[in-house]
Amino acid sequence: MLGCGDDAIDPYGATEGGGSGPVRVEDSTSSTTTGDLHESTCHVDLDCDDDNACTIERCIDDACVPSPVETQACRPAIEVFSPARAATLRSDTPGVEVHGRVLHPAAAGAELRINGDLVELDEDGSFTHVVAPRVGGNTLVLEATDALGQTRKRVQSFLWSTAYHLPTAFPDGAIEPAIGFYLDQESLDDGTRDDPPNDIGTLVSRGFEAVDLQAWASDEPLTHVGGYDVLLERLARAGTHTSIEAIDDGFELELALQGIEGDLRLACTHSACDLTGGDGRATFGLETMRFTVWAEVDVDDHALRLTKVDVVTDVEGFSLGSPNPWADSVLSLLSPILQDLFIPAFEAQLSAEVERIVTTLLEERLGALSLASELPFPQPSAPGTSRVALLETDLSAVDIHDGQWPPRPSPSQGAAFYLRGGVFVPDLEALPEDHLGVPARASCGGGDPLLELPRRGALEIAWTDDLLNQVFHGAWRAGMLDLPIVIRDLTGEARLDVHGMTAPTVSDCNPEQRAQLFIGDLRIDAEIELLGSRLAFTSYSSLAVPLVFEAAAGGVALRFGAIAAIDTEIVTHDDAAIASEDLLVRTVEKQLQEVLQEALAGPSGFALPLPSLGASGLTPQVEAVEHRDGVTLLTGHF
Repeated sequence: MLGCGDDAIDPYGATEGGGSGPVRVEDSTSSTTTGDLHESTCHVDLDCDDDNACTIERCIDDACVPSPVETQACRPAIEVFSPARAATLRSDTPGVEVHGRVLHPAAAGAELRINGDLVELDEDGSFTHVVAPRVGGNTLVLEATDALGQTRKRVQSFLWSTAYHLPTAFPDGAIEPAIGFYLDQESLDDGTRDDPPNDIGTLVSRGFEAVDLQAWASDEPLTHVGGYDVLLERLARAGTHTSIEAIDDGFELELALQGIEGDLRLACTHSACDLTGGDGRATFGLETMRFTVWAEVDVDDHALRLTKVDVVTDVEGFSLGSPNPWADSVLSLLSPILQDLFIPAFEAQLSAEVERIVTTLLEERLGALSLASELPFPQPSAPGTSRVALLETDLSAVDIHDGQWPPRPSPSQGAAFYLRGGVFVPDLEALPEDHLGVPARASCGGGDPLLELPRRGALEIAWTDDLLNQVFHGAWRAGMLDLPIVIRDLTGEARLDVHGMTAPTVSDCNPEQRAQLFIGDLRIDAEIELLGSRLAFTSYSSLAVPLVFEAAAGGVALRFGAIAAIDTEIVTHDDAAIASEDLLVRTVEKQLQEVLQEALAGPSGFALPLPSLGASGLTPQVEAVEHRDGVTLLTGHF
């Protein structure tokens, strides 16, 4: 067509003469206006030549009317100088400046909208616009329309927060607190001693029952009285009683031996033994020996410690007798010795043993509360292989209350334990210096992270989104989103090489306050045989997937719903792709819906393990799962 020109144009690097990409027109924004063309008078098309290679000018009703040349080079082009694609951004206040420029070679005027908001353009097409980010993943959708109605869409994402965690070898980069673990009074001690054990009290009871009183028996005399050596041949008890109760900053325990009975042999040592009846026997008893223990609990160097242990004993119901009638005089001498010397010494030794038992059980059992796990993530780019991420935790803090004021109001009676934790994939190249890591929820940007346990259930386990996001960050680093895909349901075949540029990030910092998994800048490089034409393109998709949390054997399962929101940009130099762009977007988004389920979780879902109490035999049984305020809360019992 005459009057179309042959300008040198291409901001994306295409060759001169209208190459395959978008174009640059020197000073086109100031030298050419569509309004001038309409006001010009003409007789033939040649009169309307404006030397713009991106327009076709016609003389219609004696007026010059331009129409666009439909090539990739002549459509509007959107350049974003900052933030970079897949950026991790941190600031104290929620505001992110978007800087860029719109090039519109076909016409002088253009309109830009960012996430639906109209943005003012400077004379050279540059712009600055502030968006209000949410903690976690954010999508920028930039849509430019020039004065001739041609459009261009750019989609890119960024992560934002007021703070970040950079996962490295534990404990560097650990989140504190990452997991909460609450035991109410029922889980501490429900008053029963079931097998298998279902509370801490049963563990204490078993430890106390293991005390062997017979160890105090000996061939060495306890004492010598009235011409007789007194030997303790047997020491036993009829039963035990134990209880543990939460008090402010620690525990109160009661451990009691019931029905203590000792068999004594009275070995005659004088010459008249035969005349007085020889050796004799006697039995002493105690109805109860009770130990009340007050233990203050704290965390020192990420280990549970009993910082103070007080033991008070009480002995009730002493008795002493003998089947030998002649032994009364000996017993009258022996009784005060047993009550004033032997029993207090026995009581003191047993008190020390009780303190040891309590300290060991609480520090080793409750102190063993941890979660260490190897999380294998399949590598889609190498089927049949996986890479392991290391999940490690240790104790961070403890909070124990008796359920009564002070303080007012008092938390429920029970013990809360908090763990710090982190996830790290070893043997990987370091991330770029500008990659900040995992965005902290930080109360949706409003303050320090909080992990509050409701303290309503018998057993509560809480996972923070911050730790969950370290898991997803580890999965991303392990290659979870590097997916080669071949599609065979089109005319021909399409190979899609998928690469996740941004780590999947969970957040409920949205108007619905519901947990969603955000995946930004999911890049796809594709060659597609479509309707007889071979097209090569790159797409960038940012999307959000709702999460459902369900109880599962040994933990909690994450189920991923259908994609709730998705935006896709197509980048190609093929002019033929302009007419197929909407079809390409629908194809990409359909395939992402199908493949992400398998890539993220597989058929069995994405499972989070539960903390354990070491070799205690106590196994958490999850009854319900809910997610709120950045925490996945599991409730159940042992």
